[in-house]
Amino acid sequence: MTTATHTDDGRKWVSAIIVTVGIFMALLDTTIVNIALPKMMAALEADYYGIQMVVISYLLGSAISMAAVGWLGDRFGAKAIFLAGLGIFTGMSVLCGMASSLTFMDALRFCQGIGEGFIIPTGLVILYETFPREEHGMAMGLYGLGASLAPALGPTIGGLITEHLSWRWIFYVNLPICIVVTLAGWFILKRVKALEKPKVPFDGWGFILMAISLSALILFLSKGQEKGWLQSDYILTLMLIFVITFIPFVAVQLRRKEPLLNMRLFSKRTFAIGVAVLALFSFATYGLWLLLPIYLEKLRQYTTLTSGLILFPGSLAGALSILVAGILCDRWQPKAVLLICLVGGALMSFDFHTGVDTPKSQIIWDYAKWIIFTGGVFVPATVISLSALSAKHINMGSTILNIVRLIFGCIGTAVSVSLFSNKTATFYTILASKVNYGAPATRGLIGEQIFLHGNALVGPALQKFQAILQGYISSYASSYALEATFRMLGLVICVALIGALFIKHRKASSSKVVIH
Repeated sequence: MTTATHTDDGRKWVSAIIVTVGIFMALLDTTIVNIALPKMMAALEADYYGIQMVVISYLLGSAISMAAVGWLGDRFGAKAIFLAGLGIFTGMSVLCGMASSLTFMDALRFCQGIGEGFIIPTGLVILYETFPREEHGMAMGLYGLGASLAPALGPTIGGLITEHLSWRWIFYVNLPICIVVTLAGWFILKRVKALEKPKVPFDGWGFILMAISLSALILFLSKGQEKGWLQSDYILTLMLIFVITFIPFVAVQLRRKEPLLNMRLFSKRTFAIGVAVLALFSFATYGLWLLLPIYLEKLRQYTTLTSGLILFPGSLAGALSILVAGILCDRWQPKAVLLICLVGGALMSFDFHTGVDTPKSQIIWDYAKWIIFTGGVFVPATVISLSALSAKHINMGSTILNIVRLIFGCIGTAVSVSLFSNKTATFYTILASKVNYGAPATRGLIGEQIFLHGNALVGPALQKFQAILQGYISSYASSYALEATFRMLGLVICVALIGALFIKHRKASSSKVVIH
């Protein structure tokens, strides 16, 4: 994107801190919000189908904006785009904290995601510009530090803020930090001139078609269950919009000499399979990340702080596994690392306990085991995929990988909520039909209520008893539904594992890999 320059040591390290903090803040919002979703449901009058859009809209905004970052960086420079991303992210964070309706929140989260889509890829470019070539490994390490610690600390920080202030402060907290980072970046980050090369026109039609088609696809999948799928004119319209925009988008990209997204890269078998594996894996992991706080706070009734603390050890283990996976990819075949992590991730998804009385220690252990394996997948999958490309296509390949990761994260989130809701209804019907009023537990509950309400279950007392019994059935139905959904997501990881077996990869002494 730009030429590399050397700066003095003092400025180099200050610049590194600025970029790392910026990346940290942007990625923090991918997990800090999840832990507060149950609280936001009440304030924004949203159900599961509605609240998922708070997460999905952020990922979608990031994916769409990321497609334009390469062209914008070539035209205006990495520093300008990085600071613009910080400005958008900061302003939208404040407005998100003030949102009074779900529709307003979704629109603002989409715009906030645009800021993140600018920050993440340009941050690494700035580090590469700032550090000399012999220190690019250190630059990658700093980038990885911010990228791995932010998701790890997000649930705990979000739980702490929500418990002692309110969920709105998970957005307001971005304001002072991001203002300082933006001002420091304006004065300290050095502007590097773009490489002298012919100006490539922006693929405006391709960008518009991509944005419309992806938005229609995500809305179709996230609202399908709520609207009744093909019984709804709204869903049918979205399907039609997707078809009539996606097909021309692919055609335009294949025809253009300088496309927005180079679809010809999928002719490389290793790259195509690697992207497919990462897509399926992102589908499964983003779905589980959304459902886990719902289990902890809605079903188990833990506070947001307690929920964050339960997830904290596993999150740190996940951050560590990313670094370990990177080291192992240098020493082993990346394909072997990928297969081990996929097998472990699938098995741990099947073994995840979501019972109504599962001990905290078991939840902590289950999440830690799951994320140790799943956290290690992204690095080898990215290394393998990009190893099939020539040096001039690495940046484009990385952009495609990350857009696919975010889009399938959106899809996985939407489908997981639909699966959970469907299975909850199914299990509730089954359990309600099998209530045995002669069973000791049921008789004990009836006896307890009769004792409390004067030897009779009539009127309000009967209604209270029915509500208590319904609550028991609902809790167990949700518990079984979560377990079934996690196993379905485990099956998706198994499909990714099967795809990974067909990868033909030779370990290369290749250049650095850009992981957003």
